[in-house]
Amino acid sequence: MSLVKSVSLVNDTVDSAGFNTDDAINYVTDKHGSVVDNGLVKKSIDRISEEKPGHWLVTYRYGKAYGKVPVTVRGNAREGITKASVKPGKGGNVGKTWFPIELAFRGSYSAQFFPHTYWGTDKKGKKAAKLTTKFYEPNSLSLLAGSEETNVRTNVQGLDVYGQDMVTTNFYGGSRASLDNSRGHVILYHLNKVPTYALQYMPTQTLNFYAWKSYAANMKVSPYIKLGHGQSLGSTSRYIYELANWNRAKKPRSNELLQIDKKTMQVNRIWTFAVSNGSRKYNRYFLNADVIDDNTVVALFHNKSKQRYEFWKIVRRGNSFQAKETAAVSGNLISNSSQVQGFTYNVAYKCYYIAFNDYLFKISAEGNLENFYHFNAKREVEGLASYKSKIYIAMNKRAEVLDSNMTK
Repeated sequence: MSLVKSVSLVNDTVDSAGFNTDDAINYVTDKHGSVVDNGLVKKSIDRISEEKPGHWLVTYRYGKAYGKVPVTVRGNAREGITKASVKPGKGGNVGKTWFPIELAFRGSYSAQFFPHTYWGTDKKGKKAAKLTTKFYEPNSLSLLAGSEETNVRTNVQGLDVYGQDMVTTNFYGGSRASLDNSRGHVILYHLNKVPTYALQYMPTQTLNFYAWKSYAANMKVSPYIKLGHGQSLGSTSRYIYELANWNRAKKPRSNELLQIDKKTMQVNRIWTFAVSNGSRKYNRYFLNADVIDDNTVVALFHNKSKQRYEFWKIVRRGNSFQAKETAAVSGNLISNSSQVQGFTYNVAYKCYYIAFNDYLFKISAEGNLENFYHFNAKREVEGLASYKSKIYIAMNKRAEVLDSNMTK
């Protein structure tokens, strides 16, 4: 049995969900070493409300396996209450994209033998951004069909890059990412050891054993852990962070942040935090976020009622969080309410990038729309990352990572 070390929850009087104690489980195995369904694990508490401060010691049992996790609801009821008062920069509604259901051609799961190149035209109509294939991902990393807990498929929803480490969130099926409390696997790739085409043949017999072994040695896979929608992914030299929020939540919730150790690929700690404009009634629930360092999250909030995007900096101090709105951009950017498919903050150029299907927007630190790039890939974007001067974009069917050198 593997459990997180600790859980620290924000005191959120309007949180409608509370903390699901299943989230603290990395994995549980039976006497044969096989992973079991978390529903078979007996817990002393199923769900903990964030409405009142307190301390709990949650116990977990399966057969002879036993573990416990300390859970705290913090005492400061005003933590994260601030003001969304930044004057928005110049943006607008400059494009219209498609929804996946509308698209007749969405690529193929078949192995690819050539790289893709997609040119993005900027606001002046010039070719200004070039995406090229970095590598094609495997369809699966599992030899046998197995259960959802053990079958590692690469239905990618998000990615991040730090140095030569690239991490992706992966689900058993694409629709799983839109379920409440959804779980999946995180895969870590060493970019400097990743072949462009060969991973497509894992785990088939097309690769000989020694080639398969050498590629697998440069990858790590997490257990079947809580991921939420999977598009709010960030990483540092030691940890991976996932903001495990549900993209279809209708009622107020706090934001759940997971810290995953790169060495073990298991969830180490869990926090929840709230960001509220004036009162808890106006909570910001983030569906897209990036991580700057082990204490700093940059998050994107689409304020539909005011037709703007807000950029928030959330800083962790110990187990508490402080939030500040750093910028905002006017308009919805895309005019037909298509969802954001990726978000990243570029530290080198101090700007934000927001991805939609076939569109990439560059927003200055002050919130002004500096440029946008319109591609014609006709493939769904499944995550966006940046490291130094490079941008990385994941696309589906087949799962592929592309990169581009972006100019300042």
